[in-house]
Amino acid sequence: MLAWEVPHGMDTMENVDDEASVLEQDPRAMELLGHYAKSTEEAWLTRKDCGESPAGPRSWNKLHGWLVAKGLLEPGFMSASDSEIPSPAYRITRAGRQEMSRRANPLN
Repeated sequence: MLAWEVPHGMDTMENVDDEASVLEQDPRAMELLGHYAKSTEEAWLTRKDCGESPAGPRSWNKLHGWLVAKGLLEPGFMSASDSEIPSPAYRITRAGRQEMSRRANPLN
């Protein structure tokens, strides 16, 4: 298994046993999930770029993959026209919305 760049001594995906571990320890996970939560469940958003993140694009790719593997994001493709090359896109799943809601209202 490849090393995954997350803070607080979690050095491989093998150390990540549930959603809470990554979502609590890596603020980028909630940032990314929050980005896709801005849209409706039916709406696709083009893949969020890592921008100037010090972690780099490889870590960002793995973070997207982790959120997909946990069922919090759904991967897909979208294009503006039939002649355009499709771009990676994601949309938040119902489980992703529930996780966002649970974190916004921890007492419920």
